[in-house]
Amino acid sequence: MAGTKFTRVHVDHNLGSLEGIKPSTFNETNAAAPNKVKIREHGIRYEVDFAEGHKTGFFCDQRENRKAFTRFTRDARVLDLCCYTAGFSINAKITAGAAEVTGVDLDEVAIAQAKRNANLNQARIKFVHADAFA
Repeated sequence: MAGTKFTRVHVDHNLGSLEGIKPSTFNETNAAAPNKVKIREHGIRYEVDFAEGHKTGFFCDQRENRKAFTRFTRDARVLDLCCYTAGFSINAKITAGAAEVTGVDLDEVAIAQAKRNANLNQARIKFVHADAFA
């Protein structure tokens, strides 16, 4: 992990208790790890919120899927359900040049995060706070 300044282990309280894992934040300088960071993935900027975000604050395992998704979205109208941080939405708009993108999420905090990420990339995306399964 060359160049890594902070490492944060965040574990569900119940699971951590069962496994004996304690949440921790550690680094080389003993300074407090930030709750939010800005990252760049495939040229797209995101704000990752470790404190308020789901699980890790950003689904890193979807990196290649976000990129692959763009093969299908050029000039398309895209509906991104459960959009969370808007990773797929922003890739469709910025990388592929989708004509129109709408992101939907039930979580108001997620919608606010998605809007911040779209703004970081100057991507015009419509966001809707709604239950995609209703």
